[in-house]
Amino acid sequence: MKDPHDRTVLVPRLVASIGPAVMALGAFLLQNYDFSLRGVVPSDTYAWGAGYYLAFVGVVAGFAGAIWLIVAKHRVKAGKA
Repeated sequence: MKDPHDRTVLVPRLVASIGPAVMALGAFLLQNYDFSLRGVVPSDTYAWGAGYYLAFVGVVAGFAGAIWLIVAKHRVKAGKA
């Protein structure tokens, strides 16, 4: 069994936890670029609205949650919880 303090164990967990947040951010930015390029949003009728900014807040929360989860698991395995 690998040592829970070993970085070779923590890095794949971090990548697996943050991966979906990075993919969601990439999809959001790609869609944002496409809409801006076509002139769909923002236009005279529509603006980005609060959802545009909430997407970034959600990605940051995903990053923070993934890091917090890994740190919490690491502390429990180390007996510091």
